[in-house]
Amino acid sequence: MSEGSPTARRRDAAATRQALLDAARELFDAHGFRGTTVRAIGERAGVDQALIARYFGGKAELYQAVLDQDRLSVEPTPSASATAAAAAAEPPAERRSPRHVIDAMLRRVDEHGVGPVLRALSDPDTDAATRDELGGRLRAYVTAPLETWLREAGVVDPGLRAEVVVAALLGVMITRATGGLPRVAAADREALAAVLEELLG
Repeated sequence: MSEGSPTARRRDAAATRQALLDAARELFDAHGFRGTTVRAIGERAGVDQALIARYFGGKAELYQAVLDQDRLSVEPTPSASATAAAAAAEPPAERRSPRHVIDAMLRRVDEHGVGPVLRALSDPDTDAATRDELGGRLRAYVTAPLETWLREAGVVDPGLRAEVVVAALLGVMITRATGGLPRVAAADREALAAVLEELLG
């Protein structure tokens, strides 16, 4: 197959697009949207920065593409080693126990870092529409299950308590990934989950 064939060109285009996505994910995660330049993305990907406009339309559209790939990072999922049967047996989001939600979120940050989605949720430069969409997913998969459990347990103001716990959980995830709080970063995940669970009262 010649390098100039349509199939080869499609393969090269796909590889270039993925290289830009990978580079952008790393840089957006490290520096946020405003702190990342298209020049830095192109250099990290090893391609001409002009290709960002060609494949995505611009920096903002590339950012959205990165978020689209990582949107599941606010959804608790089985570990990478979980079997298909175990994954299928996962309870519906609204019936997951508080410990299940906390364990899943801590496991995700330990395995994948903060990621662009969680970074976007805490970045003041994130546009309102994106923050609302991501916040909705966070509520559906994390806050709502905690609120349901708290309400059934008879806790006063379960919505507020759930959001406070989620805020603490997100803070723990970010500082655990960045090492900002050394004891949190070094803590055993089970022990850390137990502390967070205690906040539920």
